[in-house]
Amino acid sequence: MKTEKNILIAFILNLSFSIFEIVGGFFTGSVAIISDAVHDLGDATSIGISYFLEKKSKKQPDNTYTYGYARFSVMGSVITTLILLFGSVMVIYNAVLRIINPVEINYNGMIIFAVVGALVNFLAAYFTKDGDSLNQKAVNLHMLEDVLGWIVVLVGAIIMRFTDIRIIDSLMSMGVAIFIFVNALKNLKEVLDLFLEKIPNNISIEEIKHHIKEIDGVKCEPVEQLTIVVPEEFSGKVIELVTMRKGEIDSIEPQGDRTHIEFTIPSRGIIGLRNNVLTVSEGEAIMAHRLKGYEPWKGEIGGRRMGALIAKETGPAIEYSINKLQDRGRFFVSPGEEVYTGMVVGEGIRPDDIVVNLTITKKLSNMRSAGADEKVSIAPATKFSLEESMEYIGEDEYLEITPNHLRIRKILLDEVARKRAANAAQKE
Repeated sequence: MKTEKNILIAFILNLSFSIFEIVGGFFTGSVAIISDAVHDLGDATSIGISYFLEKKSKKQPDNTYTYGYARFSVMGSVITTLILLFGSVMVIYNAVLRIINPVEINYNGMIIFAVVGALVNFLAAYFTKDGDSLNQKAVNLHMLEDVLGWIVVLVGAIIMRFTDIRIIDSLMSMGVAIFIFVNALKNLKEVLDLFLEKIPNNISIEEIKHHIKEIDGVKCEPVEQLTIVVPEEFSGKVIELVTMRKGEIDSIEPQGDRTHIEFTIPSRGIIGLRNNVLTVSEGEAIMAHRLKGYEPWKGEIGGRRMGALIAKETGPAIEYSINKLQDRGRFFVSPGEEVYTGMVVGEGIRPDDIVVNLTITKKLSNMRSAGADEKVSIAPATKFSLEESMEYIGEDEYLEITPNHLRIRKILLDEVARKRAANAAQKE
């Protein structure tokens, strides 16, 4: 709400002063002031667009924009920054023209309008200085440009009034324009990084992995108090499942025909546990957990997963290809589903990853052969829930989550890049 108000104030100030500049430019006959008025009018237009998009970005998600409208604010920053870049280029162009062809300048009129312009734009810059969005930062950059521009006009007008060296105005205008252009490029890069979902600066994925949390120099991790109430005949299987995930028994208390068991278990061990517990207890287990605190790292949790089947080509999965590859393992995709290069489409029967091509179609010919019309029988695809997918993925994989699909993919989609990374890891 504060951001919207600040942008609105900047818009009103900028628009009002633009009209004032146009009137003053015609009154004094100053082409410089009229040119700046046109520039400020463009600023006011871009700020108005920014205000509209900033307000729209606060809307809640709906059926059209299921992830919300937050990026409308970022789009406002893109529009504002592009206008700023264009305006800076035009200022530099006009400054060069004035160096080549000097024009008559009304120094007294420039001084008066420069003082008023600097004050008005300083107020607008002040109201937008504490921005909490990229959109407001771009607007503030607009205001800063105008403040510096009017200070340059003021200094240049005073110097030229006493020296009559007109080239000073053009040179100082170019300096400010170049300064604004460079800063606008930096802002545009920051916005594009957001659109491209780049990792934020000063954040290292490796550091997050290897330094989850340190207490007194000891690497620690969050642990939870896990409570399971289960029929007595299934308690042994439940204890086995939890201890395999680095869980430690705190207490076991019989309650009639049921057993009340409490564990301390790493938070990462909880992922995927519920389904397994319900399976071994035939759906009769009651399970609850809450954060207990941080304790020293419990070590890696062993898994039973085999190697992945990785898609080689992009396209729809073909029934013929899946049928021919069923002996390689189980598949996570059904015929007709879209797959892409580097996507994990199944689990193999060997520890190593295997690259498979599910987009190959059956070659057609005029010749008939024995078994050509044999019936195709494909096992149903294995489908994971979100929790099961999080438990399943390996260290070299990502889980891709969209409104309609959950897909597992390799971090490095290219097969050659994966081999190079594996060879480099072995050398280290």
